[in-house]
Amino acid sequence: MTDQQRWDTIAAVSANPVIRTPNLDRLCRSGVGFRHAYTPVPICGPARSRLLTGVGTRGMDHETFADKLQWRPNARSLQSTLAQAGYRTGGFGKMHFEPTRDSHGFQFFALHEEVQSRGREVRAENDYFTYLKEQGLGHVRYPCGVRGLLYNQPQISPIPEEHHETKWVADRALEFIDEFHRQPFFCFVSWVQPHWPVHVPLEWANRYDSELMPLPRWTDEEQPHLPWEARLMRRASDIADEGSSPNTARMRRVIALYYASISYIDAQVGRLLDALERHGILDETLILFTSDHGEMLFDHLTIGKVLAYDPSIRVPLIAAGPGMQNAGELSDDFVTLLDVAPTVYAFTGVEPPAGNILAGESLLDDRREIRRREAVFSENSNGPEGGFVCIRTRKWKYAFYHFDGLRQLFDLEKDPHELHNLLLDPQPGHQETARKLHARLLAWTREQSVDSRIQDGDFVVTKPSPIPPDRNSQYEEFIDNLPDDEKAALWSEARSVYEAIKDEPELDVAELDLEYWESKRGPGSIAELEALLGRQLRSG
Repeated sequence: MTDQQRWDTIAAVSANPVIRTPNLDRLCRSGVGFRHAYTPVPICGPARSRLLTGVGTRGMDHETFADKLQWRPNARSLQSTLAQAGYRTGGFGKMHFEPTRDSHGFQFFALHEEVQSRGREVRAENDYFTYLKEQGLGHVRYPCGVRGLLYNQPQISPIPEEHHETKWVADRALEFIDEFHRQPFFCFVSWVQPHWPVHVPLEWANRYDSELMPLPRWTDEEQPHLPWEARLMRRASDIADEGSSPNTARMRRVIALYYASISYIDAQVGRLLDALERHGILDETLILFTSDHGEMLFDHLTIGKVLAYDPSIRVPLIAAGPGMQNAGELSDDFVTLLDVAPTVYAFTGVEPPAGNILAGESLLDDRREIRRREAVFSENSNGPEGGFVCIRTRKWKYAFYHFDGLRQLFDLEKDPHELHNLLLDPQPGHQETARKLHARLLAWTREQSVDSRIQDGDFVVTKPSPIPPDRNSQYEEFIDNLPDDEKAALWSEARSVYEAIKDEPELDVAELDLEYWESKRGPGSIAELEALLGRQLRSG
């Protein structure tokens, strides 16, 4: 499993002429590649909880949209159920569990989160960070890429490839497979990349020519009418501010590095497939590859997820192994991450927990129930005041955003990139189509989502705050809890930025919002960065 990978970044599935994913293509040829797979919730933690339980929003707890959430006790995980049935269970990489070290049933657990986001956390809670310290790399302040100033910018990892997080996750999974391949096992391999900040090792940084990268899709006409969340993320990205021309050269470089990150993950997938083949169990192992949600990647001039557009909610999904009919098929069936747990239960013959009301269907055999699906649904919430619900049919996408009650209707046959909201200037029939889809969405929400979305028979409408002037300002909060000697040994903020961009050809850091960065990182940061770069960054 990856984090924040678009559906159209596997060559064999999407016919993307630029991306190179030979090992995922190999997996696709031996199984089924699903071209219409969707996440129930386009945000990390909630998507993962649904994948690892098979339980939808109605079956989860009241914090069902929190990024790091505590699961309801009777929504038991796949790994817990399989461990009880005699399987060896291992989880490696990103989990987004709360509490952080609660494995929810993984007997073997090597954790790596991209950011220790709670002030109480310490380095020891992240096994990868502990590993880096043991390897003499504990001085790197941002081992998972520089956040804040460079969060969405081109940058290169200062971590040598042999110690990079993407390889480390695969290494831990390979150790597990080597030890337990003679026993029934469940191995959950969860890479943080290509989640922001994208940061590949130097050896992978120039695998793609930036000039050959596809430009994102947007129109000037749509920009004033985008959802509040899209405009917020556009502002935070510091690449395409409203009222200014987008920096297409920098966008293309970021896309090239995003693709390189996926190709680097693909190489690790190849190592895992080779290990299964070496142990003689490749053909008898069920393998599922997917991501928790997609990534806008500057489509509509915004970034991130949390939106109802297909780049955000549509994900890659490949299933290979015994029970998968029509190997090599590319399927247009509507499937979701909620189908993963039922598939594993069907393959293993293990009964799901009595308290888990599975919301999906198995991908094995003839997929009769899945083929009957006429629509898929996705949703997100920023608390009771924001978020969206949407329905996606073969022809239509209808989305309702709670902020300002924004409604969107797209004809996906004529407008597959969702650039023209038909409700801004509705033609005859569009309002009626929207009314019918709105009613279907309300009915689904009453049955499957949270009650707080609806009031007085319709969706709640709220007023958003103005778009704040902030850029991304995240940082590794565990640093605050380090011993003084370790804290003193860390690279400074300016040194961290310098190390990430010194070999990066496409980024002129002077074009970024350095004043905002310094306001968050402390006085003197710009002057130190100027000294490291040997040039002036501020005019005057």
